[in-house]
Amino acid sequence: MTYTHLKKEWKVIKNAPVALLLLFGVASGASIYIMNWHYSGRVESLKEQVNTYEVKLNVVSPDEALKKMMEMDSKLNTAMDLVEGKINELLLKKQKMKEYI
Repeated sequence: MTYTHLKKEWKVIKNAPVALLLLFGVASGASIYIMNWHYSGRVESLKEQVNTYEVKLNVVSPDEALKKMMEMDSKLNTAMDLVEGKINELLLKKQKMKEYI
């Protein structure tokens, strides 16, 4: 492709801007339609997967999920504190038994 060839083509484009814009618009629209059609099945599949996980996890929104996680963390911390208290009690009893003996 030479410079003169490009110069001739530019003259054609310059003399027909409406046709070029129309062609560009049709090509863009067709591309968008094809991409939408192609990915719509994948998007639906992913939406179904998300819905399945939401049902399994009993979650409606990310905020609710965060709230449940925080509640679980609080319960875990309470249980750990209880276990720590029991361990300390046992250690004190063991120490007193050693002192008694």
